[in-house]
Amino acid sequence: MRVPIFKSNLKIFLLPLGLVLLSALIWAYAADWFDTPQPARFAVISDPHVYDTRLGTTGSAFAENLASDVKMVVESGALLESAVSLLAAQQPKPAFLLIPGDLTHEGEKTNHLLMASYLADLRAKGIQPYVIPGNHDIDNPSASHFDQHRRLPAQRINAREFAEIYAPFGYQQAIARDPDSLSYIAEPVPGYWLFAIDSCRYGEGKNVRIDAGRIRPETLNWILSKLAEARNLGKQPLGMLHHGVLEHSLGQAHNFSDFVLENGDNTGRALAAAGLQLVFTGHSHTQNITRKAWQEDRLLDVQTGSLVTYPNPLRVVTLDPANNALLIRSIRIMDIPAATTSNQPGFAASSRAFTSTRHTGMVSREMAQRTSLSLARQTELSRQIVTAIMASHAGDEKPTLRQFHVALKLRNSANPDEITIGKLMLSLWHDLPPNDNNIDLMLDNLLASSEKPPDLDTQRQAAR
Repeated sequence: MRVPIFKSNLKIFLLPLGLVLLSALIWAYAADWFDTPQPARFAVISDPHVYDTRLGTTGSAFAENLASDVKMVVESGALLESAVSLLAAQQPKPAFLLIPGDLTHEGEKTNHLLMASYLADLRAKGIQPYVIPGNHDIDNPSASHFDQHRRLPAQRINAREFAEIYAPFGYQQAIARDPDSLSYIAEPVPGYWLFAIDSCRYGEGKNVRIDAGRIRPETLNWILSKLAEARNLGKQPLGMLHHGVLEHSLGQAHNFSDFVLENGDNTGRALAAAGLQLVFTGHSHTQNITRKAWQEDRLLDVQTGSLVTYPNPLRVVTLDPANNALLIRSIRIMDIPAATTSNQPGFAASSRAFTSTRHTGMVSREMAQRTSLSLARQTELSRQIVTAIMASHAGDEKPTLRQFHVALKLRNSANPDEITIGKLMLSLWHDLPPNDNNIDLMLDNLLASSEKPPDLDTQRQAAR
């Protein structure tokens, strides 16, 4: 049977057309696969406050300085060594490490050079560090060294020297740098843009360190323009800065304003609207994660506690855009190279005791100076406050009914001093969702969870 000529021609025409369409479909899927970043596994440590013990660890001046500091200054080097070993032993190994500021004790040049040597060791182990300055790091009038009886000025560094010392740890890798700050953008692994944001105010205070943070208008405009560029190129953005963008406890912007970025709510909203939904911060020395939504725009602020303050944490993060997943796991340093003897408590217990003791001394002094309460009442309330502070350091604060009742009773007291203390304790105990140490979240809905966000406006008023 002969096939009509028009049918034969139709087959000849349809066959190559089908092959063309199939190829186009395959390439479309392939392009989509290649455009979606592969999972990124990275680590975060914050506020390592490295101190070179050659700057002095004995004498009355050093002891006096240490008495008002909750940081484990002398152990800072050993703690960083332990962190480097823990990260290098991770399987799979993190591709890179974020350190959102306060690299050194008080910005001494000697300490910066020591910190850079630790980072070089980590880089040699196959993990690329990325840094940004904290409020202690640059042009710090508190930079010091100690002899037996005196605290003496030490050489400090400026912004240009910071970028030079840490050139191998972010600034050399930068694909863009902000002309008005130490902010930069790097691509630590293909498909991801790291926005390392300088939020510090070095140079503004001549004789005092400024702990509060802000992003300059020029820098914010630069960031927003680069976020638009990242979106056009299909890059997954993530951010790092020293100061928290969002409140991590109710009333924090009022009670602890130095811990939250100036105009943080509006800044966070602008960053989220431009596509930055995930930032890693430090500064407050607490393990805390919080989130906020402005209609369709969302931001997750992951704050990591200080390496030199209980519970001496670090984080390992897996970011998987293809599967819409964010996984964060926290690790605590349980031992340091300068090992304790069998007759002494382990390092974790020693760290907790050290931080609690230092906070007790500091809170007791503040109580004596600022209140007219009896000594017995001061002692009792100092203990309650320190318990809440220690819970905040560890994250996932869960007060007992009695602890919450004590704070609420103080808040409703007729005594002005007790009202202030009650507000402070309610703020410390009220942990905002989600969990602070270990979380699994969906990237496209950072507020999706079994937890119901609280009525923040109502509860903020109670904490003030």
